[in-house]
Order: sequence, then structure tokens, then C-alpha cells
Amino acid sequence: MLSIKSVLTAYRSHLPATWTYDKGLRTLFPPGYTGSISPLRNYVIFVYCQLATQGYNLGQSSLTESCIGHFWLGVDGQGNWYFAWIYGESYLASTYARQAGFVFKYSFDSNGRGFVDTSRPAVDTLSCHAGNSVDIKNHWPEMLPAGVRILFQLASAPDPNAVWALAGFGANQIVRLDSTQVTPSGGPSGSSLFPFPANVPANALEPPNVSTAVQSTDGVDGGGTDSFSTNSQDDAGDNPWYASIGAQGSGSGPNP
Repeated sequence: MLSIKSVLTAYRSHLPATWTYDKGLRTLFPPGYTGSISPLRNYVIFVYCQLATQGYNLGQSSLTESCIGHFWLGVDGQGNWYFAWIYGESYLASTYARQAGFVFKYSFDSNGRGFVDTSRPAVDTLSCHAGNSVDIKNHWPEMLPAGVRILFQLASAPDPNAVWALAGFGANQIVRLDSTQVTPSGGPSGSSLFPFPANVPANALEPPNVSTAVQSTDGVDGGGTDSFSTNSQDDAGDNPWYASIGAQGSGSGPNP
């Protein structure tokens, strides 16, 4: 098992610039925190998901399990977060609007905190957003281990509030994180602060295609997860698909 020092060395870019070991591990926690130091294994979380649905494989007449989307989320104890996603070609690509977002499962005040990218990027276009939240910084020992729920929406008029609803928060319990749309940079993940760990494929955010069969995965790089299914479709009206991707305690790297 790796030492705490080894883990924190790997996370050095996510730690306060002025922090040194002689200041103690407790100084990495929010003021007033009295729990154990075990949440340090979730000081940085990563979530990588592939979105799969049934679609026509190119050159075939039968339905097949196919990858049409990729999602990447990184969050750290300083309150930094980064969300990138891409939607590829499918038989529904030009018919409906698309958007994606996430919400933290843990709440310290009954309100859900999250983000929804409503920019609705074109097919095969990587959309990246980043932000910093003082709420995450002040409550990361509870928020990050509890995980997040990611939602992809495909509908004529997708409702961004569905992200909070599926995470169990009501219409009056929504806190939208401040965000900035950013240009992908810093390698395959599109972020120099939240690069892919070694076990995430370098092409993880390349444009997916309906002909690419995959296994849906989430919460890479350790940690427990809620697996998800994207095979089911909503038959109600013009909302053909609200795919909820649960990531719980998602990907914190080596355990101290």
C-alpha cells in the first residue's frame, strides 16, 4: 500500500501552494473538521464514463450496443472542478438537443450543487467547462467521497433541472456552480490540472461513433461506483432518453 506521502506527492498540483508536510495533514482539511484523515484518499476524484445505447451499426441491419458519448469529471479539495464531454454520431444525433451535467450527492444544507452544460455543442465536438467552488473547498471531506450523479439528456427541450431531480433534490434545492467554458488543453483529457490517470485510454474523449461497440464504465482509478445502464429509453413524449450515470466515491487514486 502506498504511503500518504506518495499519494500526496501524486496530488501535489491540487494541494495549496504554501502547504508543506511540516504543517501537518490536518491543515489540508477545512477549518473545524474533526473527522479522520481517511477522506484524503478522495482529495482528488476522477470519473470517466462511456455512454452506450442501442443503434444501427454501420453496414448492418440489426441493433447493436454502441458508444455515442464520453464524459470526464475531475474535482479536488481546493474546490476546482473540470467537466468535459463529447457526443458522437447516432441515429438520433440531428433530431434532438443534447446536454450533460453533474450534481454532488452529498449536501450540507439540503441544496444540491452541480452544473449543467446547456451550450448543446455540435456532434463530435468536445465541450469543456471548469470552475472553483468555495462550498466544495469547505466541505470536500463529505462531498467528494459521497460521489456525484452525471446526467446526459437527449430531447427536443431537455430540462437541466432533471440533473438535480434524479439526484433527489427538488426544484427549490438547486445551487448552480459558477463555471467557465474553456478551450481543451493540456493533453488528451483537455485539462492540465485533471489529466487522465494511467488506466484511462488516451483516446477516451475522441469522437465516438455508432459503429464502435463498448462496455459502459465509470469511476475509474479506484473507488466504488454505481454502474449504469443506458439501454432503456423513455417512451414519454419527446423525451427519448435521459441517461443517468451514477458515480459514487468515484476514482480517488491510490488509497493512503
